Amino acid sequence: MSDLLQTLLAAAGNYHGEGVNHEGEAFTCTVSLTALFGKAALLAFSARTAQGINLHQEHGLIVPAAPGQVSMTSVNSNMPFAQDWS
Repeated sequence: MSDLLQTLLAAAGNYHGEGVNHEGEAFTCTVSLTALFGKAALLAFSARTAQGINLHQEHGLIVPAAPGQVSMTSVNSNMPFAQDWS
């Protein structure tokens, strides 16, 4: 298992922060990092304005890849295929 994946698994938990986006909007964000069976990590990120407007949501799965490496697959609210097509 890679050092990076071991570090991520050891850091599992919930994190909160604040920032300002590229349009000058203040936001709060939450990050949840969950260890999956001691072998992979699930990442969930959300950023919202003070008015509760969703700026960005993302989920990622981080898994072992080639020896000593990791791979991440993610989907987020800014990807065209993640939006409502109806």
